[in-house]
Amino acid sequence: MYWIGTDVLNALRQAEEGSPNPVLEIMARQSVNLAVASHLVVELRHIGIESKHVPFPGTSLVVPDSVSMPVGAMSVVSYVPDTRRDFYGLPTLLAAARELTDTRFKIFRGHGEGVEDAPPNIEFLGYVPDVGKLLEESNVFVRLVEHDGDSVTVGEALLHARPVVYTYEIPHTIYVPFGDVDGFVSVLQSLREQHQSGGIPLNVAGREWAIGAYDADWRFANLLDALLEE
Repeated sequence: MYWIGTDVLNALRQAEEGSPNPVLEIMARQSVNLAVASHLVVELRHIGIESKHVPFPGTSLVVPDSVSMPVGAMSVVSYVPDTRRDFYGLPTLLAAARELTDTRFKIFRGHGEGVEDAPPNIEFLGYVPDVGKLLEESNVFVRLVEHDGDSVTVGEALLHARPVVYTYEIPHTIYVPFGDVDGFVSVLQSLREQHQSGGIPLNVAGREWAIGAYDADWRFANLLDALLEE
């Protein structure tokens, strides 16, 4: 069984509610259990499932030949679909946008219809066909998600050498707990000070790490090795 994120969240909630899925439990006990992220390994252990961290060998990510940091007003980009605004941290993003009025917030995937009192410095872009170009035009990438697996967009942002603010602790990102408005605003204020006093440094270490960590060939080979060990 390959655990990827929401399936773990559902299993945790079912166990907490005292109504675990019996079919799922039997399958898990009889299977080799792999998890796409290290935090999922910990979560599965809470419900008696031992698993191994094996990153998912999904879509190959494009590694930009060169990276640079845009100038002008600092811009923050985040993924928030309209159907799961709270889950993807829109309330926190809106609160930060109201606090940091000179910072631009760009939300892709969502159109923002029905969002009340959205400040003028937040823009809803809807579907964006070229996320790489959006990252090139932005200074900071944010993923404030209640629960996650192995985020492709975090990988893309790191490959573009952007500072990444994330609700999970992975290498070369800035950790902010989900729903922590004050902590999030404080991080952005610090980045804005850097931006205004010479520019936010490129996240070179994050880019170098991501080139290896998100390499599709390595991920496929790693998955094969994990299966052959069983």
